[in-house]
Amino acid sequence: MKQDDDNIYKQILELALSGYWDWNIESGDEYMSPAFKKMFGYEDHELLNRVESCQRMILPEDLNGVLVKFKRHVESRGKVPYYNEVRYRHKDGSIVWVLCTGRVIEWADNGEPKRMVGCHVDITQRKKAEEKLVELGTRLRTLSDNLPGGLVYQIDSGADGTDRRFVYVSGGVQQLHEVSAEEVLKDPMKIYGQVPASERIRVADLEVLALKSMSVFSIETSFVLPSGRVRYGLLTSSPRRLPNGHIIWDGVEIDITDRKMVEEALKDSESRLRAFMDNMPSMVVIKDNELRPCYFNRAFLEYFPGREWLHKTPHETFPKEIADEIQKADLKAISEKFISYEEKWTDKHGVERTLDTRKFAIPSGDESPYLGVIISDITQRKQVEDALAAEKERLAVTLSSIGDGVITTDNSGTILTINKIAEELTGWPENEARGRQVSEVFNVVNEITRQRCVNPVEQVLESGTAVNLPDHTLLIARAGRRILLSSNGAPISDKDGRVVGVVLAFHDITEQQKLIESAQRADKLEAIGLLAGGIAHDFNNLLGGIFGYIDMALSSSNASDVERCLNASLSTINRARGLTQQLLTFAKGGLPNRRVERLFPFIQETVQFAMSGSSISCSFAVPNDLWLCNIDKGQVGQVIDNLVLNAQQAMPLGGNIDLMARNVSLGEKAHPVLEKGDYVQISIRDHGIGMPKEILPRIFDPFFTTKPKGHGLGLATCYSIINRHGGCIDVESETGVGSTFHLYLPAARNAISSDTVEVVVAHKGTGTVVVMDDEKVIRDVVAGMLKSFGYTPVCMTNGNDALVFFEAEIKANRKVKAMIFDLTIPGGMGGKEAITAIRKICKETPVIVASGYADDPIMANPEEYGFTNSIRKPFMRVEIAKILNDCLKSQE
Repeated sequence: MKQDDDNIYKQILELALSGYWDWNIESGDEYMSPAFKKMFGYEDHELLNRVESCQRMILPEDLNGVLVKFKRHVESRGKVPYYNEVRYRHKDGSIVWVLCTGRVIEWADNGEPKRMVGCHVDITQRKKAEEKLVELGTRLRTLSDNLPGGLVYQIDSGADGTDRRFVYVSGGVQQLHEVSAEEVLKDPMKIYGQVPASERIRVADLEVLALKSMSVFSIETSFVLPSGRVRYGLLTSSPRRLPNGHIIWDGVEIDITDRKMVEEALKDSESRLRAFMDNMPSMVVIKDNELRPCYFNRAFLEYFPGREWLHKTPHETFPKEIADEIQKADLKAISEKFISYEEKWTDKHGVERTLDTRKFAIPSGDESPYLGVIISDITQRKQVEDALAAEKERLAVTLSSIGDGVITTDNSGTILTINKIAEELTGWPENEARGRQVSEVFNVVNEITRQRCVNPVEQVLESGTAVNLPDHTLLIARAGRRILLSSNGAPISDKDGRVVGVVLAFHDITEQQKLIESAQRADKLEAIGLLAGGIAHDFNNLLGGIFGYIDMALSSSNASDVERCLNASLSTINRARGLTQQLLTFAKGGLPNRRVERLFPFIQETVQFAMSGSSISCSFAVPNDLWLCNIDKGQVGQVIDNLVLNAQQAMPLGGNIDLMARNVSLGEKAHPVLEKGDYVQISIRDHGIGMPKEILPRIFDPFFTTKPKGHGLGLATCYSIINRHGGCIDVESETGVGSTFHLYLPAARNAISSDTVEVVVAHKGTGTVVVMDDEKVIRDVVAGMLKSFGYTPVCMTNGNDALVFFEAEIKANRKVKAMIFDLTIPGGMGGKEAITAIRKICKETPVIVASGYADDPIMANPEEYGFTNSIRKPFMRVEIAKILNDCLKSQE
C-alpha cells in the first residue's frame, strides 16, 4: 500500500512541479524526474540517477554555495530552510537559472540526514528580466546624465501646483545653465532666474493650461547664463499627480541654440539661394508635396513666358497625355529619390530643343517630400556630342579596318584605346588593356639577345618625335607567343603643340620575314645553281665517258682481277656522280623525275639503311592511310638520308630519332610559304645538341656549315629538292634540347601508285640509232654501248646534222630505229630545238633526250615536249638498255 502511495505521490509531484528530485543521501542515488532532466535538455535515459550527475551540471562557482546552504539546513535540523538560486549548465552549453528548494525528511538515529526531497523551478526568464531591468535603469540614468545638449528634470509643485521645487535634475544642467545639480536642488531660482521676465509669464501661462488639462506643454525660451551668454532651450513637460496629491512635472530641456542660429542662417541662406537660382542659366522648378509648382526661377519664366503654371497640377496646365507623363516622372522621382532623362520640346519660336531634365526629392521633415526640377537646354551640346560620336565611330571603323595593330596612350603611357588587331597580337582584350601601362601590354624584346627593348611610347614621350622599332624586335604576347614586329610610334599633340599622348602602330612581320628569308634563300640557290649547272654539265660529260668506257670494259672482261678493279673504279666514280647530282639539284636541270609513290616503307627502309651500324635507334609513327605523293624517290631518299645523318651527328653519345608522318590539309595563308592544299608532313626529331637561334635562318644556305669537314651542301640540297617538289622544309631547334625538321610534300590523294617490280633484262637489237652530242667522248661511249647491243650507231655533233640525216633516211625509206639527243648544244641546235622538226616529219620514231644539266622541265617530263623518254648523264650500259627496252617495246 505504501508503494502505491509513493507512486501516486510521485505522479502528483511530476504534474505539479517543474522538476522533482528524491535523494538517498546514504547511497548517493538521487531520483530525478523526467521533467527535472528535461529542464537541462536530457531525456530520462541520458542522465544517471546519481547525485554526481546533478552536481556535475552545477556551475563550479555556484557549487560551493549549494553545499554551504545544504550544511546549514542539516545543522539546524531543518529549521533553516534549504532555498537557493543556482546556475546549471544545459546540454547545449547554455546557462539555466534554477530555484532549488528541498527538505530532509528522514534522519538516522545518529542525527545524520538519510533522505532529502525537493524541486527545481526554471527561473531563467525571470533572471533575464531582472538583469534587463537593472540594465535599463542604469542605462536611463546614464542616458539622462549624458544627454547631448539637454537635461532631464522633475519638479514637485505641491498639491496646488504653485510650488517650484526640483526633486531631480540630470548632470547636463552644468553645461546648459553653468550651475551644478546640487545648486538647483537647493535653489530652483538658479534656473528660473535665468529666464527673462517677459518670458516667465508666458511659461507660467502655459503651465496653468497644461495643469488644467493634465497635458503636455512645450515652449521655446531663452536663458541668460551667469557668464552673460544667451542660450535657447526647448522645454517639454507633462504633469502627473502622486498618491499623496502632489503634482510632479517630468520634463526635458533641449538646447536649441544651434538650431536657432541655423534658422537665422537659413533665412539668410534662402535669400542667397533664391538669388543664386534666379541667376542660374538652367531652369529651376520647386514643387510642393502635392506636386504643384511653388517656385520658378527667372530662367524658367524667360523660357516659358506667360505660362501660368504656379500652384497648378500638370492636369490643370497640359493636355492629359503630356500631364500623365509629367506626373509619372514626378512620382518616380519621389520614389527613387532621383531621376534624369532627356526630352524634346518646341520653344516659343517653334524650334525643337533637347532638354536635360533632372528631378529629385527634397526632404521636408515628417511631411511628404518636395520635388526639385532642374532643366537644362542641351541642344548645342547634343549637336556637338552627335558630331563627336560620328567622328569617333568613323575613327573606330578606320582603326578596326586597317591591318595594323594600333594603341593610343596618354602622356603618362597609360593605354586609352586598342584596336582589334592589337588585341589579337598582344592577347589583351580592350576592356582589360585600357588603363594599364603600355609596357605591360606591349612587351617587346630583341629577337637575338632577348634583352628588353626600350618601349617606343617611352621614346616618343621623351623625344617628342616619331620613332621606329629596330629590326629583330619580338613582341611577347600575353600567352607567351613571340611575334616578330615592325612598329613605329608618333606623338599626339594638342592645338598648342604639347604632347598629350602617343599613337603606336605595329604589325606582324613573322610570315613576311619567313617569305623574305625564303626568297633570299631561293636567290642564293639560283646563283649557286648557275655555277653548279655549268660545272655539273661539263663534269658529267667527262664522267659519262669514263663511266661508259669502264662499264663496257667490265661487260667484255673475263679476268676476275680486272673486274674487281673496274668495279672499284665504278664505285668511286659513282660517288663523284652523287656529288655532281647534289650540285645539279641547285641548277634548273635538278628538277625531279617524279612518279606517284607510297612514302612508306620506302622512307623507313632509307632511314634504317642510313642508321645501320650506328648506336642510334629510330621510332616511327605513321598512319595506315597516309596519302600518296608525286615524288622523285631518289631525290626524296637523298633528303631523308641527309637529315638522318645530321640527326646522328647531333647525338654523338647515341639516342633515339622520332620520325612521324601525317596528312595535313592547309587553308589559305595557313602557312607562310605553302599554298592551300593537301600535304604529307614528315617530321624528323632528334634529342641532340640543338642549334642556336641566330644560325637557324642560314642553315639552308649553300656552303654554310658548322662542321669542320662539312661541305655545306647537305641541307641546301634538301631544301632545293623539297622546294622543286612544290613543298618546303621548316625547322625548330633549341640548344640542348634538339631539332625537328618538318618536310611538306604535296599529296596526290586521288592518284594510283606506280609502284612496280622492275626486272632488268638483256637488250639486243639491230638497225640504225642516231647519237647526237657535242662531246666526242660521249658519242664514242654511247656508240660503243649501242654496238654491243647489235645496233649501227650514226654519230652527229649537232641537231642540224641529225635532222638532215633523218630527213634523208625517211626519203630513202630507210628506218631509223631510235635517236639519242643531247638536250643542249652550245652554239648549235640541241635536242630541244631538233625534236620539234623531227616530230613534224615522224611522230613514231623513239627519241631519247640525254643531259647532265637540264635547263628546263624536259628531263622530268620528256613526253610533253615530244621526246619518248629521258636519261641522265652519266649513265651505265644497263640504264640505256632499259630505256631502249621500254621505248622499242612501246613502239612495237
